Amino acid sequence: MSDRLIRLLADPDYFIAVADNADGPLLGWIGAEYRVLLELGAEIEIVGLVVRRETRRSGVGKALLAAAEDWARGHGLESIRVRAPMSRGRTHTRSTRMGYARIKTQHCYRKGLDRPNDAA
Repeated sequence: MSDRLIRLLADPDYFIAVADNADGPLLGWIGAEYRVLLELGAEIEIVGLVVRRETRRSGVGKALLAAAEDWARGHGLESIRVRAPMSRGRTHTRSTRMGYARIKTQHCYRKGLDRPNDAA
């Protein structure tokens, strides 16, 4: 994970913010990504948000979301996107409470790719 973190911290199109406690463990983190899509144009999507269980409902998540939203505004964008698994009902309630509106429901598919054989 440290290699990924180093790479993402150097990427100007990726945003990472953390909530820390000088006296203890990390309280939470958020990751967001700036990208340009053919069908939508420029957008920022929150791609990760984790808050330590014992600090939930204390404003940590709200502060992390606000930091990502400020980063989006700094890119001149008027909205920000977040996806939530359909199985995480609390996440949906929290998202709407924070001002996010559901725009669609979808399934996500993944296909494993064979690695190309090394040419001899």
